[in-house]
Amino acid sequence: MGDRVQHLVFTGPDLDRDRIISLLDSCLIDHDDALPGAAEWAGHDDPFAPMLDLKESA
Repeated sequence: MGDRVQHLVFTGPDLDRDRIISLLDSCLIDHDDALPGAAEWAGHDDPFAPMLDLKESA
């Protein structure tokens, strides 16, 4: 898994770098959060589905 990487680029005047980093860090889950597995996560709504026009599969 060490070969996977994501890059996000934010551009604009007067961006608050520390606030952006803090907000993104607050979205991370740790190993213990991920342990219940896919079946547990399937029970949660995907907040991005409406924006991406994806159909949820549960």
